[in-house]
Amino acid sequence: MKGNSWRWLFLLSGICGSLLLLRSAEGLWWNQWGGYLVEAGILISLWIFFEIFMKWHWPVFFCVSGLMLGAALSGIKWEMSTLFFMVIFQFAFFMLHNLKKTSGSLHLPILGRMALIVPAVFFLAAAILVQRNTDGLYQAVYQAEGIVRRNIKRASGTTDQFSDGVVNRGNIYPADIEQFTVRVNEEPSEDLYLKGFIGGAYTDGKWEPADDKILFERMNQNTLHWEQWEGWIENLYESLYFAMNMSTLSHPESRELFIEYHRNSRADWYEPYYGRWDKNFWNPDHYTEYKLEYFEQGEIEIDWDDANRYFETARDWYQEVQDAYLKEAKEAYTEVPEEEVPGLSGLCGDYPMESREKVTEFIRGYLRDQVSYTRTPGMIPLHKEPVEFFLFEKKEGYCQHLASAAVLMYRLYGIPARYAAGYRILRSDFEHQEDGCWHAAVTDASAHAWPEIFAEDYGWIPVQVTVDLENHTVSAGEGNKTQDQLQAWPTVSFILSDDSEGRTESEERPEPQSEIPLTGQNIRFSKEAAIGFLQCMAALMVSAVFLMFVWHYRVKWTWMRKGGSTRIYSQLLRMIHFAGYLKEYDGSEKSFPAKLAETFPAISYEEAERITGIVYEEAFGRPAPADPEKIGFAEEIYRRIAKHAFPKRAFYKRVWF
Repeated sequence: MKGNSWRWLFLLSGICGSLLLLRSAEGLWWNQWGGYLVEAGILISLWIFFEIFMKWHWPVFFCVSGLMLGAALSGIKWEMSTLFFMVIFQFAFFMLHNLKKTSGSLHLPILGRMALIVPAVFFLAAAILVQRNTDGLYQAVYQAEGIVRRNIKRASGTTDQFSDGVVNRGNIYPADIEQFTVRVNEEPSEDLYLKGFIGGAYTDGKWEPADDKILFERMNQNTLHWEQWEGWIENLYESLYFAMNMSTLSHPESRELFIEYHRNSRADWYEPYYGRWDKNFWNPDHYTEYKLEYFEQGEIEIDWDDANRYFETARDWYQEVQDAYLKEAKEAYTEVPEEEVPGLSGLCGDYPMESREKVTEFIRGYLRDQVSYTRTPGMIPLHKEPVEFFLFEKKEGYCQHLASAAVLMYRLYGIPARYAAGYRILRSDFEHQEDGCWHAAVTDASAHAWPEIFAEDYGWIPVQVTVDLENHTVSAGEGNKTQDQLQAWPTVSFILSDDSEGRTESEERPEPQSEIPLTGQNIRFSKEAAIGFLQCMAALMVSAVFLMFVWHYRVKWTWMRKGGSTRIYSQLLRMIHFAGYLKEYDGSEKSFPAKLAETFPAISYEEAERITGIVYEEAFGRPAPADPEKIGFAEEIYRRIAKHAFPKRAFYKRVWF
């Protein structure tokens, strides 16, 4: 095959393979031809321009290779036809850059053959290894990745972010980096949950921060109608359960909690359930320490009829606020984008139930039986919905995936639920110190995510659904802890059993459906991921083109100067012809200097005669060392003519020549 044949094979195979890849992505993304045709048209136009007109192979190669890499990272499955075209594309590119002309024919040199055979053997061996021991290979890769990422985190002090609401699509590797110290004045009898992020609306694999301020406005508009006292609603709600528990005649003493950061300033606010801020206590040193008062869940015993008689007016206000909040929460925190999670919607629809106790039992049972806990589940493809992929395909994940699934399931059953993220500190993490308090050093290994549901007289309560294979509750980083250290969150059945009366022992939880059929409707490409991928591809293309121009410019002038005035003159003729001028001249005619000066007023007739004279002297005179002055003159003539030849031409032509 000749060079042009390889070039056309290279271009056509790249176009066909890329179009098939794009179609696979579009079928999972827009499900319509409009966007596909636009993208295909843009890519084909760019590639034809670069390959046919500019004769640049590298931009096309980088773009197609980027699509191949992006498809692999996005989890887009290749069809055999796509694989066929991509193999042809890579082979054609290799031939274009490794063939040389010898005796009028094209031959592949020995080094070129080795460069073709060695990668083929390597990839064949890798494919066999992956097929024979996939799990072992992935575990080795994850182990190596974990070592690298932990060392990077320890060196930089950064940790995995749980407080941005994004459901992680990869593995997590806690590095035991200390975040802050927790100090309590009494020995905890329960694990301590410190929440720093609350998720409200869910879409595209991300929880948006819950905004209760909107609920407070609706509470006043729809139920309370407090008018000028509307500003009290937020403060009353935030102190409701702590204050009501304090006002109950049989209440225990509240506990004190201190959080002290070890960096220059705090990163996020964290607070326990059933707590109240002590705004009078601040560490003046960059606000790195603060104090809260709180009750443990087992200490909450609100009795609206047993309140202190001096508290009766406030009690009535609190009662109205709770009733109004519950009404609005049932609407705000039961929303689910069912079109994004059709499998989960179908699962909950197949097993209708109403009571919180039954729903909680079903959710815990399904997650316990159908998925397993691991911090290294691998990558969730970008075109897959994270919760759907976790539940019905991979069936492996960690707290973020479990909590997200549980929240959506609660909501599908009409129970107000939110996504919470922060830290879970085990009772066993606290140690008694000489100051009489119990201290716990909190590291990124205690980072955790969990669902919380709303219950009357308790407010938002955490529900632990993260379980490992032996049904021990675990946090995101607890893979390093012994099983004896894994303490379960106290049962919440006494809170949830609001309507479980009459339930017999023979009633069993419905057997969860083990498989959810996956159709095209179950798959949805993340818009953010798609936009991000396309932006990255665009940035890479722009960068590649820019670097190509810079590289060409520097290499071109180095090569031209080394060839002396004759080579500069030869490139001058090529540039003039490319611009559409004097195509009937080859530069050797006697009338050429006059015609050159007439066509390009940027040089005079004398300068045109001089440049042609210099070239004739170098070409037909005695060999002599290159004269820098003559080379500089030829370069100056070239630049002036180039500036005049492309005043209204495309920018790339001016830069290229």
